[in-house]
Amino acid sequence: MTRHGNGFLMVTATGVDPQSTNTTQLLLFAEEPAPRTADLAVVIYPLRPRPGAAGDLISIGRDGRQDVTITDISISRLHALAKLAPDGSFLLQDMGSSNGTSVNGVSVPPRGAGLPVQLKPGDLIKFGQLDFTFSDAAALRDFALKLRG
Repeated sequence: MTRHGNGFLMVTATGVDPQSTNTTQLLLFAEEPAPRTADLAVVIYPLRPRPGAAGDLISIGRDGRQDVTITDISISRLHALAKLAPDGSFLLQDMGSSNGTSVNGVSVPPRGAGLPVQLKPGDLIKFGQLDFTFSDAAALRDFALKLRG
């Protein structure tokens, strides 16, 4: 848990370049893709601050200086912030992004305009035009075990 944290964003992507961001990526189905999903990969972004970062905020955005870098044109340079709450849950706040953030179809208020949204495993998060699933370490482990068969 200390290496990758306890929160993860999972997205199914096409044409993924494993060197395209500075975040850790786990590419599944890379060796033997199914015929209809040959270009698909599941990319998993750990929600954790960069090594040596001060504080407990996790920046999410397109800019390579963010803790979680998602290189998609619909993602703002600094799109959102996540924070690990004292109870171990994650809180999510939009940073006034151009294309918005939503959790389970409900808009996340920009910082200063409302309270952060608490994330739960299985929540569907939309950053810009990309859909992610939030997972904790236990749910991610179960997901990986199901893929192994």
